[in-house]
Amino acid sequence: MKEFKLIQQNYQFQGYWIKGKAVDYGREDCQYYQERPNPILKKEFVIEDIEETYLYLGTLGYAIVYLNGQRISGDELNCDWTNFNQCVYYDVYEVTSFLKIGVNIIEIELGNGMYNPAPLKLFGKYNLRNNLSTVGVPRVILDLKCNHQVILSSDASWLLGTSNCLFNNLYLGETIDNNLERKYFDYVEIDSTKRNLVLSEISKIKRCGDVDVKKCINTEDGLIVDFGEMISGFINLECYGDKNQVITITYSEALNEGKLDYTTNLAGSVGQCINDFKVDGGLGSPIEAIQTDKFICKAGTNQFTNKFTYHSFRYALIKGISQAKIVKLYATYVHSDLKQIGKITVDNEYYQELYDVALRTKLNNVHGTFEDCARERLGYGGDMVALAT
Repeated sequence: MKEFKLIQQNYQFQGYWIKGKAVDYGREDCQYYQERPNPILKKEFVIEDIEETYLYLGTLGYAIVYLNGQRISGDELNCDWTNFNQCVYYDVYEVTSFLKIGVNIIEIELGNGMYNPAPLKLFGKYNLRNNLSTVGVPRVILDLKCNHQVILSSDASWLLGTSNCLFNNLYLGETIDNNLERKYFDYVEIDSTKRNLVLSEISKIKRCGDVDVKKCINTEDGLIVDFGEMISGFINLECYGDKNQVITITYSEALNEGKLDYTTNLAGSVGQCINDFKVDGGLGSPIEAIQTDKFICKAGTNQFTNKFTYHSFRYALIKGISQAKIVKLYATYVHSDLKQIGKITVDNEYYQELYDVALRTKLNNVHGTFEDCARERLGYGGDMVALAT
């Protein structure tokens, strides 16, 4: 395996960077917050014999890859964040088991990630679109190799379509419309920029454990669910719904007098009052940067889980559906799949609980890079250093 990795580190892609259409977000990018379908890329190819096959994939933004309708990997939020002008990481996946003799279909759904952030002014100051080294619509580059021969590459022949995801932002949440099906209507655009592609050896972000609801509270505002512990990750909902029924989920770390207290986890403090001054997120932004998912149902059984964002929460407020219509509801820890090489066990129950909570706090703050905290995601890890002792 080590020898295999050494070969890949020097790999030169034959494919081109491919992407959807450029988007004009208007003055000061204020139209970023409007709903528009996510791009999805598609290509058909023919295989006569099935042999060991690897997919080489570089991503700017997030990408979920499907081969013949099956997701090829359990990696989540799979674009290692770095200074993209200096380095873009790529990954290698063995995909032999997903292939079939004859016509095969590969589809790639793109998400914004940290390559296409909102113009949200974090703390009223930092617009990531102005402060990061480079931003743009998501894009990918790939080669499919069998017996050391490239049998498929990303190029101008790939089809461009739209998915059922209408909005996604790493800080704010995502909007899904289950009535929308994938549609292909055009060809991709080529980005001929040369980038320094380096094999990633960073621990991948994974789903690392599920958490069941500990308590449900029916209120006038909606259904409050308490997971009993702090989570950095996804929510998973299965329910019965009517066509175009809208469900919203907002997230909070605290409950105050029977209501979710959002002041502790507004993204970048946008909307928080500090010394009688309300932090403004900029033109077009939400007044309060509350972590919010919106889900538009089709008639019948519906499923929702996060794909291109994650949340920091213990509590969630679900509006637009009764508890009786919910079939399944749970949360999932999502973070870098770090290997634990040591463990502390003590005979004091309080100290043991404190240790376990500290370990969970650390894991909640690592998603490819050490973060300040899960709701800020600024990637410097100052809190991690403070906790290290």
